[in-house]
This record gives sequence, structure tokens and C-alpha cells, in this order.
Amino acid sequence: EAWVGFGISPTGMMFGANAIIGVPAYDSVMKFNSTLDPTKQAPFAAMENDHQTLMNAKLTQVDGKTVVEFTKLLKEEGENKILADGENTFLWAVGAGNEPGYHAARGMFTLDFNAAAPSSTPPATSAPTPEAPTYTTSAPTLPSGAKGAAPDCPSDLTRVTPLNDGALTLYTEVVVSPTSNSESILCVRLESDSESWVGFGISPTGKMEGANTIIGVPAYGDFVQKFNSTGDPTKQAPFAMMNETHQTLMNTKLTQVDGKTVLEFAKYLNEGGENEILEEGENTFLWAVGTGNDPGYHAARGEFTLDFKKAPAPTPPTTSAPTSAPTPETPIPITSAPTLPSGSKGAALDCPSELTQVTPLNDGKLTLYTQVVVSPTSDNESILCARLEYDSEAWVGFGISPTGKMEGANTIIGNAAYDSVAKYNSTGDPTKQAPFAAMDETHQTLMNSVVTQVDGKTVVSFSKYLKEEGENEILADGENTFLWAVGTSNAVGYHAARGEFTLDLKASSPAPTPPITSVPTTEAPTFTTSAPTPEALIPTTSAPTTEAPTFTTSAPTPEAPTRTTSVPTHTASAPTPRTRSGAMVMKKTGTTMLVAGAVAIWFVM
Repeated sequence: EAWVGFGISPTGMMFGANAIIGVPAYDSVMKFNSTLDPTKQAPFAAMENDHQTLMNAKLTQVDGKTVVEFTKLLKEEGENKILADGENTFLWAVGAGNEPGYHAARGMFTLDFNAAAPSSTPPATSAPTPEAPTYTTSAPTLPSGAKGAAPDCPSDLTRVTPLNDGALTLYTEVVVSPTSNSESILCVRLESDSESWVGFGISPTGKMEGANTIIGVPAYGDFVQKFNSTGDPTKQAPFAMMNETHQTLMNTKLTQVDGKTVLEFAKYLNEGGENEILEEGENTFLWAVGTGNDPGYHAARGEFTLDFKKAPAPTPPTTSAPTSAPTPETPIPITSAPTLPSGSKGAALDCPSELTQVTPLNDGKLTLYTQVVVSPTSDNESILCARLEYDSEAWVGFGISPTGKMEGANTIIGNAAYDSVAKYNSTGDPTKQAPFAAMDETHQTLMNSVVTQVDGKTVVSFSKYLKEEGENEILADGENTFLWAVGTSNAVGYHAARGEFTLDLKASSPAPTPPITSVPTTEAPTFTTSAPTPEALIPTTSAPTTEAPTFTTSAPTPEAPTRTTSVPTHTASAPTPRTRSGAMVMKKTGTTMLVAGAVAIWFVM
């Protein structure tokens, strides 16, 4: 039981292929365009609605088997043609499970529909060697007027920098051009004591955000490419491949022998639109190694400085992977009351010291404390005060969704790995590692937000306006539908559990008397904790290790949020499960046949 994919690819590569993928987690059979971008969890993008022309699409799972059926026009504008007579090159892939993610196996094969009946021996399609995408593996052809011929790298690179406690070694040499400084190059060789992807970054700030990186990905063959890093924690790999004009690496080579990985390349010191490498002066570089050959989360990483004019130091820089929880840079650093623009909402109200409405979730492992504070002057300034306490160290999410679905929800996610509590818009797009996007800065209006982790527990606190333009409204009096989710760790990835529930917040104005300290009456939510439905708060296929874009080695001192010393005992009765409706089957039946032929295909796995 797993997702199943079928691709049409004249080149036999995933790059440029059209794919039909059946995803049981979403009860979906759809058409995609493949890009083979290793920075994406799913290296393909769903085609536009006018291309979703599959007919008779069906996805079933019975007795541990998965069956995908569909009919497709042989010829469709803007898509790869299927030949009725002649050899076609197709791709196949199966996943490790029903959720979208990396394949468990895949391959390619050829088929002529007009040929004689196939023999009983099927085409060899097992354990293929991964196809390599279009990329530069040697000195590129330079455009007219561009840099001239680059100098050669010496056979031995004399500067040696041990990294990752000696498990990674960097060899470098700067070669100065005799004709122009713009043609001087840095020669690099990285040797890792394991078989995995290897990365090298140029970062003036020492952060992943804004860095230029060179990454060798063995899963894609001799793949060595340049990327721009963003440090966006919502992405499987927070960087994007540079366009072809910037793929100017020379003498690139990626090899694996005896359990070791060696990445080699030469790069111009000074390239337009990229971070400069200084021939003389201190450079700040990044390094990272993966957990395996496939693109994904790093196993270790760090930063270091290097001056190519100085003699190597007798002792290496401190570059080993952090052994304690780092304090990375905050990608969306909204951790206190924001400065409001002129003409916007007035000063925010204060939250009471104790939040009296208690809602147990996730079988009691997650507890939500809430209180609405009504503004005495304007409904637009009323706020929801919230605190989520989780019995584990992981990211925690809270969503506002009138439909009870992930798609269209507004979410607040607390992530201790980034010391971040921020607002996101959810899309429920299964092709993305995290199917949500951070709201722009004008919507990052959370107040009193803080995330802490103490004694193996995670606490996320925030206050939020009930009404905000362009966002789902929270009702002060009336039934609201909310979502909750918790991760498997601090690293952004797929949820460990999630559900939905309804809640009437029963608003109360600030009282002149102290807040209630007796055991409150708990309102029983309605939520789902079993078998998640397709709209996943943060879908990924594996639990990556904790992401930490800033490479420090000291453990942060968590700041404890304002809270009472005792947790109120709730009196909620057993929650009533809520059944989610509808399957996300995206199919469109074509009404006009562009050509006479159609091909009916089914998979039995």
C-alpha cells in the first residue's frame, strides 16, 4: 500500500517528464510536471486545472495492494506525446507509504503499443541507477564577453581544514588569474567519511539565509550544482537551484568509494549576483553533510572562517556539529507585541494571568488554555489569549478553519528550533513538504508570543486579534472550528498527531476582580485524533532531525511564559469524534478528443 506514479518522458529522465500520480492519502489521481529539483520534497508540481483531463481515474487499496486506473489522451497540448505506433519511454515509481514523499523504488522502461504482444519476460526495471538531470559537470561554455578561460587547479590543494570533528575534510587553493582578478578561482575538494550528500556554502553573515551553496547529491548521479539559500523552515530543503546562467562551476566531480564521498569543484571568486569569495581577508563559509545520498535534512553542519592569505592555524576552527540545542536565527521573529502601523488597531489588551477555559486534546497529551478579552472600545480590538502545553519537545500548531479542513486555514505554529511563533496560510498542497506559507510581515500581528521547552515539555503562548482583515474570524460568542497538530520533533516536518475540534469561547470582558483560581469547568471539544485525513497540517515523509540554520554551540536559556504553577484539572467528558467529510479526488473528464487515440492504463501493485 503506497502512492504509485507513472511518467511520460521522451528522454527517460524525470526532468521534463509528465507524471500521473495516485496518492491514497488524498484519494487523488492527478497529473504533474516533473522538475527533478532536489531541493523539493516532491520534485514535481500539479498541472493547472485545464490540464487535469484524466478520464475514468480511480484509486483503490484492497488486501494490501494499490490499484491506480486512468484513461489519458495520447496527444495533449503542452504535454509529452504518447505514440500509438512507435517506442515510448515511460517512468514508474512507488512510494514508501500512502503519504506523498520520496520513492521506495523507481525506474524507466520502453513500450511500443503497436508491437507484437510482449514476451513473458518483463522489461528490466528493478534497482535502476538514478538518472542525472541536466547540469554542468565541466567548465561551462561561456557567453561572448564573459570571463575568459579559467586557470587550472593544482593537482594538490595545500590548505587543509578539518571539519565535523574530523569526519569531513576541506582542501582548498586559490588560483589567481594572471590577466584579471575577476577570473581568479577557488579550487575545492571536500572529503566526507560517509556516503551522503555534501554541501559547501558562502555566507558573509554566517547564516544559511542569503548564502550561496554548492551541493553534491549522489542520488542524482554526478550532480554538483549551485543553490541560493533562504533558510525558510517550511521547506524540505530551504534553498533553490540557481538558474542556468549561474551554473558556472568548473571541474565538478562527485565520487563515492569505500564508504566515503568526495566532492570537487572550482568556482570563480567574484560572480555577479553571488556572494564574493575574498582572496585576501576573512571569509565565512558553511558546511553540511546529509543522512544519506538522497536530498534531505543534514546529519551535521556548521560554519567556519578562512583567510586564504594567512597560513593555516595550528588548530582547526570550532566547526563540530552542536551537541546541545542551538539557538538558530529566527526566520519569522515575531516574539513580542508588534509595532502597529498608523491608523491600525490601538494598544492591545492585557491577557489575564490565568486562562480559565481548558480544552484537553490528543488524549490529554496536549492542553489548550484560552480566554477571550473583549475590548471596551471596539470589537476589532478584542483578543484571544491562548496557551498550548504539550507533553513532548516538538513544534506545536493551532489553526482557525471555518470548514474544519487544513485547506484555507490560518495557523499559528510555535517552533522552538527557531524560537519562532508565527502565522501561516495553509494550502493543503500535497506536493509540498509543509503545505503552508508564512504570512507576510503586515499580518505577523501576534502579541505576547513565546515558545519554551522545559523538562521535556513544550509551551506555546500568544494573543491574537479576533478580527483581522484577510484572515478567518474567531467568534467571541459562538462555535468556532479549530485545528491542532504536534510534530515528531522540533524540526519542521510531518505531524505526529493532529485533529479538529469546536469551541465556543464564551467571551468575557476584563473583570475588576482577580481571575478565577478555582478548578474551571472544561468545555469538551469535538476533535479527531485517529487516522489523519488528507489535509495534513505539515506533511512530510520522514521525521527530519532538528533544523538549526544558525550554528551555535551553546544551549539557549528558555524563557518561561507567564502561567500559573498548577494546571487546572479539567472535567471534560469523553470527546465526541467528528467525522471529516469528502475525499480529495481531483479529476476532470475531457469533453473533446483532440486526437482519435486514447490509452487506458492501470497499475496493480
